[in-house]
Amino acid sequence: MNNIVNASLGYSPFEIVYGRRPNFPLTGHFRQDINTLPNDCHEYVQNLCARLEIIRSEVKEHALTSQIKMVERVNDSLNPLQYAKHDYVYLSKNPTGQGQQLKYRYAGPYIIHKIPSPHMVVLKDPDSQKCLPNPIHINRIKPAYVRQPNPAQYFMDQVETKIHVNTTTDQNTASDFSETSELSNTTVSHSEINDNDSNDTENDTGKILMNNNSNNATDEQTKKCKGKSIQSPIRKSTRLKKKPARFEDESFTDPGDKTVSSDENRFYKVKRILARKIMDGTMSYLVHFIGEPAQNARWLKESDFDKKTRDLINHRLPPQIL
Repeated sequence: MNNIVNASLGYSPFEIVYGRRPNFPLTGHFRQDINTLPNDCHEYVQNLCARLEIIRSEVKEHALTSQIKMVERVNDSLNPLQYAKHDYVYLSKNPTGQGQQLKYRYAGPYIIHKIPSPHMVVLKDPDSQKCLPNPIHINRIKPAYVRQPNPAQYFMDQVETKIHVNTTTDQNTASDFSETSELSNTTVSHSEINDNDSNDTENDTGKILMNNNSNNATDEQTKKCKGKSIQSPIRKSTRLKKKPARFEDESFTDPGDKTVSSDENRFYKVKRILARKIMDGTMSYLVHFIGEPAQNARWLKESDFDKKTRDLINHRLPPQIL
């Protein structure tokens, strides 16, 4: 490391200390002229000291030049903050110790009360109106963006829905009241509106009231009956619930078009035979139908089955239960 030339200084540490470049195993040996050799040790020391003074003076100049270039390069990439009085800032607390890592790192917001120097500010608590005892360095503060002089509510205004909208409140002016009274005479009930009146209703701006309490561009259409505002019926989505599908063995009717009652004497498509049992002196079978859950399996007699189901039973008898 001491043999590498420093880019900012222009010399290696070895050369700065000893006044010569280090010799490496692969460094070539060059013969030196005898006339250039010093006459005695005193002359050698003088030449070495002069060479060291030149090297060290150049090192100082190169170090100062590199420092100036580094400062300029950093300042070009930075955006210095300009604080003024009455600005809101956050103060860094730098919590340290056990259990302090998850706590808030900044306190505030505070108000800049005074700027005694370009690097120091005096902060004031907006609640107690008291200044902090010691000035704070600008490296410990950061700008705080608040919406009010005394930040209280950071959220948007409450969104008004149809339930909260009331066109006959006391806050309406006389002109608004006259306009709403005229609109109440022109409104019609929901049952009287047909498809032919849809275009006229959209173009009729007199039947639409704008909500001016907030910046949200929401249009509300109100209907009145005998001086009282009524809410339009809320449309609820409906879903057609179909029962489990039952397929007939011969016709295969669509379950959505025709449903078969369980009391009718018809043959259903059998999925499998779950078990068999002697009931009332005759053999009965627990049948699971296609399209039905296994919990809806029913006990049927062998006389209720067709030839195909009987062959299935004879081919593989289901387990018998007591």
